[in-house]
Amino acid sequence: MNDSLDVTAKYIAAGSTEASISDLEEWTTDSSAAVRRHVAENSRTPLHCLTVLAKDACSDVRVAVAENRYTPKWLLEEFLFNDDEDLRYSMAENSALPKDLLETLTQDENPYVAHRAKCTLTRLTPAKSKLLHMKRFEDVDETIERIWQVRIS
Repeated sequence: MNDSLDVTAKYIAAGSTEASISDLEEWTTDSSAAVRRHVAENSRTPLHCLTVLAKDACSDVRVAVAENRYTPKWLLEEFLFNDDEDLRYSMAENSALPKDLLETLTQDENPYVAHRAKCTLTRLTPAKSKLLHMKRFEDVDETIERIWQVRIS
């Protein structure tokens, strides 16, 4: 098999829930970032592999670790102060991230990350969103009422 087919086959297999633990362990250090990213996304990837992938040179691999629902909270907490703004932004838009971590990201030094975390938290609080939505309609009703009053007078 040539190298490109080999990489393609590994890429596909690394994303499979039927991948063996030994294959996932081997592919954790594969030369292809795409293969490593798929390993990081896989729900069967062991913790010791996720820990290695969390330090990967490729941002997309670290983002995949952060998005894996089996990544432990302590590892996600380490990501909160990572220099990689793309990683923190990705975490800030992840509605599955624990609420306290999203709250920490609202104080991020990067205003885009902080804003995204605030937006995600707002989406997660439906009552607050509903009140804001209702408030917008109240404003519209008031505006319409003022327009009618001007027209009538």
